[in-house]
This record gives sequence, structure tokens and C-alpha cells, in this order.
Amino acid sequence: LVHSQDDVLYVPYDNLIAKTNNGSWTTAALTLPSEYYITSICEFGAYIAIAAAPLNNVGSSRVYLWDRNSSLTTVAANIDWGQGIIKVLEELEGYLVGISVANDSSRLKERVTFRAYDGSSTAKKFMELTPSSTTLLISKQKVENRVFFLMKTTINGAVREGVWSVGRVNGRFTVAHESTPNNDTALTNGV
Repeated sequence: LVHSQDDVLYVPYDNLIAKTNNGSWTTAALTLPSEYYITSICEFGAYIAIAAAPLNNVGSSRVYLWDRNSSLTTVAANIDWGQGIIKVLEELEGYLVGISVANDSSRLKERVTFRAYDGSSTAKKFMELTPSSTTLLISKQKVENRVFFLMKTTINGAVREGVWSVGRVNGRFTVAHESTPNNDTALTNGV
């Protein structure tokens, strides 16, 4: 991520963020707790929002807001993102939108949970899918106030795979299955 306010490149790896400014690297500009690994980053105003999942895949994911000051070891906010592994995080119209996948042992089904954070105290769930299986990649692309991502999911025996998106329509967040892969031809390898 090259932040628009400082034109510096930020590169997440493991539980660290490295940065380079005109070829001068700082390999640990920010270090998060070792029980988390970074899955996604994005701009959130002057901050970098950092999605971090638990290393043991159990418990809540976190989103950290960092002011990009590598001389400090603290973050501006530490947001509980709820149960599951957060895979996708992006800013949309002043909200942070995150997508998580969790296995719910009480229902023996996975959950794909969509949450939004507006700067208040908690991330609020706006949609949840309960598929029998899901593959959600961490790849994402923001285009015209929608976040596009790749997911393959099976709900009630129906397989939906390809490009999905999250955005706001008439003030409400919506999720859409935008496109199937390979011109609707069956895949041999999946997403």
C-alpha cells in the first residue's frame, strides 16, 4: 500500500509492517502482537487500517488503526472484529468493511460475516452467510466505491463462485455475486 498522504510504501508480512521511503527500508515499522498475522491493509483517512487474524485460527480477529509513525510502538485503535478469520478489509465511503470466515461448531457450518466500522466503538455485522463450505481469497480491488473479491461458497447445495462485491446502495451495504469465472463454464480447479 502506498499511502496517499505520505507517498510511502507499506508492506505487511507476518505480524509486521515494513516501509520504504525513497529506497530506505524500515523492516519493522510496526510490530503487532505475535499471536496475530496480517491479512489485509488499507487507507482509513490519515491511518492505515490493519486486519489481523489469530495465528491459531481461534477467537476474534482485530483491526488496528496506525498513524504511520514508526517511532511509536502503539496504535491509535484496537478494534475487536468478532469471531473468525478476517480476510478482506477496505474503506468504503468512510466505513471500514471487513469480511471474515469462521467455523461455527454449534451448527457445523461455516459463516461468512460482513461487518462495517464507522469510527464508533464496535464493528457491526450487516450480513452473514451460512454455507457448507467456503474459499475466500485475500485478493481485493476497490473500484467506484465497491470492493471486489474472489469467493467460492456452497449454500444449500448450490455452488456460487467467482467475483463478488460489497458496496452501499441507498445508504445500505449490499453484497452481490457479480460474475462467474470462465464465462459460466465449469471449472476444474475452482477459484
